[in-house]
Amino acid sequence: MIHIVTDSTADLSRAQAEALGVTVVPLTIRFGEEQFLDGVDLDSDAFYAKLASSSIHPTTSQPTPEQFTRAYTPLLQNPDDEIVSLHISGKLSGTLQSAHIARQELDPDRIHLVDTETVSAGLQFIVTAAAEDVAGGADAASVAQRAEDRRSKVTIYVLLDTLTYLQRGGRIGRAQALIGSLLGVKPLLTVKEGEVSPQARVRSRRQGVEMIGELLQ
Repeated sequence: MIHIVTDSTADLSRAQAEALGVTVVPLTIRFGEEQFLDGVDLDSDAFYAKLASSSIHPTTSQPTPEQFTRAYTPLLQNPDDEIVSLHISGKLSGTLQSAHIARQELDPDRIHLVDTETVSAGLQFIVTAAAEDVAGGADAASVAQRAEDRRSKVTIYVLLDTLTYLQRGGRIGRAQALIGSLLGVKPLLTVKEGEVSPQARVRSRRQGVEMIGELLQ
């Protein structure tokens, strides 16, 4: 049997993961001394509510190799069991490295790792397609190869409505954030070759949405 594993940056709800038969390994979110398992102790709605109300900027940490070992072990109980493990870009997180360590310790021949070079909705699309491949009867190696082939077909564009969180996270300086806010600048970002990159700067949400439409076409 082929099992699909991913991480919580795929933003799959519990219901979605269960419907697809996907095992999700959570990252850890920290607000100062408070610590939460992503999607387990803190769902997306609660995260954004806390982000808006807290003066502390959150940080994340990758799952440990032990977490992956605990996730993989029950999926490899039978000799014909194999795992295709699809994860956030290795340039954005060390999650894949932790999965690699667990794979080496357990069974490298039966665990197929894929760096999807994307995150969030992009990762979710690839995970969903992989689950459909499994349902269609593809073998594990083919499922992994098809996931790699799809990487170049997935593009993410993100329009930020505020510069506040870029400034709080240290991505831009306070002066840049102030000037950008005064001018009404809204950054349009993309995930390209596994990294978040600036695509454009627009002056309104409407202009940003129109630009995304043009880019997607």
